[in-house]
Amino acid sequence: MPPKELTYVHVAKFSVSKIFDEQYKAKLPELMRKTAAKQVEKSKLLTIKPPKDKKAPGFYLDGSLKLAMGEKGGKVLLAGEVKLVMATWPKKSMFAFPTGTAKIVANPDDLEGDIRALVDALMTSVVKDQAVKEFEKRSKTLATSKP
Repeated sequence: MPPKELTYVHVAKFSVSKIFDEQYKAKLPELMRKTAAKQVEKSKLLTIKPPKDKKAPGFYLDGSLKLAMGEKGGKVLLAGEVKLVMATWPKKSMFAFPTGTAKIVANPDDLEGDIRALVDALMTSVVKDQAVKEFEKRSKTLATSKP
């Protein structure tokens, strides 16, 4: 029996649509992309490796992040929101828009570390619990429609 062909997921470059401090904006899209790719690769049905057949059906994953900082009771709070776009590949016909939010109390002495931890946890949760599950469910339909 030949090995099962995995369904390709094109993980896009992601973006930061709103952030409280521009110095963090350039670093976060790559963290988002790497975290999303890592979750896709954990699936037994999906891969981020492009197929040999460039017309092979697959999926597309993109998204954006909003990150805010505030203060409450003398504590620094970080709040993040991720909005994903799920689509077919290569046509990019959109079919789902999962979102997730999270808040944490941040350490002002390690704000960058807390930002990275929040974004990583948020991306992991939304991609693993929503996007990957939907891609896996739909990959079974793709497999039956392949020639």
